[in-house]
Amino acid sequence: MKIRKNMKVGVSIIFLLLLFTSCLSLINLSKNNNLLEENSLSLSAPIEDPMEDNDNHANAWGVTPNYYPNLTIIETDEDWFKLYLNPGDTIDVYIYFNNTEGDLDLELYDPFDAVTSQTGSYSTADEEHITFTVGLSGMSGDWRIRVYHYDGSTNVTYDLDIWINIDDWMENNDDFWSAWGVGPVNYPGLKIVDFDEDWFQIYLNPGDMIDVGIYFNHFEGDLQLVLYDPSYIQRKDSLSMGDDEFITYMVDMPGDWRIRVYHKHGNSTVHYNLDIWLTTGTGGDDWAEENDDFWSAWGIGPGFHSGLMVVGFDDDWFQTYLNPDDIIEVKILFDDFKGDLQLELYDPSYIQRADSLSMGPEEFIRFTADMSGEWRIRVYHQHGDSDVPYELDIRLDAKVDDFYELNNNPLSAYDLIPYEGWWLTGINGPGFQFDEDWFEIYAEPGFEHLIIKSPDFGREIQLEVYDSNLNNIGEAMIKNKDGSSSQDYNGPMRYDLPSSGTYYIKVYGNNRGNFYDFQYLTVCLLEEQTWLSDIYGMGVQSNLDFYFIDVTPGFKHLVVELLFNHTYGNIDMTLYDAWGSQISNSSSFSDNEYINTILQDPGMYFLLIQGHNMGNEYDLWWDDNKTDTRPDDFYEPNNNPLSAYDLSNNEYQSLWEINDLALQYNEDWYKIEIDEIQLQLIVIVIYDSAEGLMGFEIYDSNFTKITGNFTLDDNDYIDYEVPSNGTYYIRVFGDNSGNVYNLWWAAEEPESIGMIPGYDTLILIVSIVGVTVVLIKIKRSKFRHQ
Repeated sequence: MKIRKNMKVGVSIIFLLLLFTSCLSLINLSKNNNLLEENSLSLSAPIEDPMEDNDNHANAWGVTPNYYPNLTIIETDEDWFKLYLNPGDTIDVYIYFNNTEGDLDLELYDPFDAVTSQTGSYSTADEEHITFTVGLSGMSGDWRIRVYHYDGSTNVTYDLDIWINIDDWMENNDDFWSAWGVGPVNYPGLKIVDFDEDWFQIYLNPGDMIDVGIYFNHFEGDLQLVLYDPSYIQRKDSLSMGDDEFITYMVDMPGDWRIRVYHKHGNSTVHYNLDIWLTTGTGGDDWAEENDDFWSAWGIGPGFHSGLMVVGFDDDWFQTYLNPDDIIEVKILFDDFKGDLQLELYDPSYIQRADSLSMGPEEFIRFTADMSGEWRIRVYHQHGDSDVPYELDIRLDAKVDDFYELNNNPLSAYDLIPYEGWWLTGINGPGFQFDEDWFEIYAEPGFEHLIIKSPDFGREIQLEVYDSNLNNIGEAMIKNKDGSSSQDYNGPMRYDLPSSGTYYIKVYGNNRGNFYDFQYLTVCLLEEQTWLSDIYGMGVQSNLDFYFIDVTPGFKHLVVELLFNHTYGNIDMTLYDAWGSQISNSSSFSDNEYINTILQDPGMYFLLIQGHNMGNEYDLWWDDNKTDTRPDDFYEPNNNPLSAYDLSNNEYQSLWEINDLALQYNEDWYKIEIDEIQLQLIVIVIYDSAEGLMGFEIYDSNFTKITGNFTLDDNDYIDYEVPSNGTYYIRVFGDNSGNVYNLWWAAEEPESIGMIPGYDTLILIVSIVGVTVVLIKIKRSKFRHQ
């Protein structure tokens, strides 16, 4: 996002004068001018279109697939437009005009060549048309469209129409009968485009247990998941409103079952990953059949593949592409009491190169490839007298990495700045974690809150965030499929950046080529009851702008106002919760948009501001109005120390969890007991200062005040080393406005309160308001005990 400072009245007047004089400057006073007629005092001037000045490759105007009417080429003027394309995208561009006004031509340029076009259309008809597909090895980036006058002698009005087909690599798989064959593995980089559907088929036997998950960002759209049996009967679905959908089902008939993924509303493009897990039952063959010989080998990639079975003397063959010096590791795991399986590796010319023929419950091959091509893996039964289920694990130390290489250090970090809000798979495919991968991002002033979201891949991958001086500011770990050795998180990872500027995301792990995907956003904390223009200046809608707001418990009536002039470009507004589920939307073709809704929960929410990317200015304001109508809280009467509500047995619990939130209509007193000596007392009061100022104080058993905290901001906090064990009291006071608040306390060993670089002290409280994780930057007590 760009920020423009406030304009004074004088500047507005100057702007109007410039607008008037610029119209006069368009008059051509040459001999051929027919705008100033000999016997007329009137002036008329060709008016350039609203996308000017876009006269060259560098100044190309950003567009999206849409219809743009009433554009103008004035004589030798050129119009350049840019839009982002990925490998595999097919673009159609049309311009419609009257050739009697002048002959226009059309060209398309890749992101890095401003001289030589990739294709063009140069007819003498009333329209020009380009169709072009970016090759799978082509360049991602801002491609350019050039419109120009063939001889530059007249002014020509035209319409521009842009279409993009951005389907994924599994198309066409739009119905039950064209379903794409899959196995139990993770498939990244898939897309649903508008009302398109994706169908997949997998062979299952009775008793098989199938788990299907799709991982996507609800910001892009709401996907749904359905499972069908071979006779086209729907057996189970997952139709939630959040990110990700999951199905678990026990199969009761053999055949090709279908998985259907579709867009609930069909109004956007949604990137997603498909993850399939299979636990085999008894009897029948597996999902990879027929793959009984070298020539019918099932194509497979690195990863863990379950649900396989060798039936009698049947062989299973698999193929995977290797380059010279790639190191492949293949392991099969099985119950050797059910039968003795063997493992072999063949090169593309059908020559056996390695084998593993032991008598145990697993076989293992490690081999360095010496030629390019489709190598084969053969699994077979030594004796052929039983059916043996097995699992296949393939690891690849490949010399061919992902499309973000070389990005092994900060100096060669891949630039993600143009792709804020994109999933990695939507840019250049997934990442492959063979080594450290570094990505560069940028936080603009006011947007110093970083949100990173990533799905569960079933492999341990870690993320770390660094500032421009390579100081580590935070890290998170992706949860394993089996739940081991990683941090369990269910929502977005948030980092409060110390300032604007350049930052780096480092991805690292076990260097085994695991797929990974993530999305990042730098968002602006929008202050309650404060116009955006009063803090940062007017917003400028030239790309996607994200803001996050913190809704106070008890104040769940949300009102948002987005003000703009529709004449300069349309702007829409969408509200999402912390997990990416859409809550509300305001979209029209008039000035201004509004959201007025009652939320189910307090906590963090996101506002997405998007539109025609025409640089239109806007202002933004929000407030959360009180929904808690109780005359007082359930802790009353507690207006003095003698009637203090006893929280001694509620250490580490918030009021929200005990008996609902409290209301500050008068003094509120709480009693606590500390059993041990030399403990650090931590007390946090969570409230919204816009609804009334509050503070609190700590008293000992003699009702003597020993510390306290009162600020003019949201929330107050103390960490105080109590001189002895015994009874203490917490007094909450304020404006007596009925403001809603939450309170939490604990007594900890002093050394257990850790320090985090970049902060005074940071404490992480889980579910302090029952629905979210609250991160509090501590405001030190002015009365801290020495």
